Amino acid sequence: MGFLDFLFSSKEKKKIRYKVFESMKHAETIIPLKKAILVEAGKIKICFSRTASGLYALENNCPHESKPFHTGTCTDNDEIVCPFHRHLIDLKTGQNMSHAGCGKTNTYKVEVTESGVYVWV
Repeated sequence: MGFLDFLFSSKEKKKIRYKVFESMKHAETIIPLKKAILVEAGKIKICFSRTASGLYALENNCPHESKPFHTGTCTDNDEIVCPFHRHLIDLKTGQNMSHAGCGKTNTYKVEVTESGVYVWV
């Protein structure tokens, strides 16, 4: 197998882009600042949050005990507070900032364009 064959292997998961909001303004009306909501992209449940830095998307399961994040609040440091055990999860990396041994949460790329707000899963 050559280098390019390795890079473009069929085993690589292809990402799919889902439109979740009609515009950034629409997203801002739906998601209050420092809050999160549940969004479904295909069969994936995503915690979609908004901070002063922008929009973030991560898997809606805390790595600690698989509890949902979407009812949590966000900090000024772009972290979401797990509403069940108060763990802090970095919205950019998915890293559990309270207990590193608990693992990471999957994060998803958010894309804002003139035609809408999209999440890549």
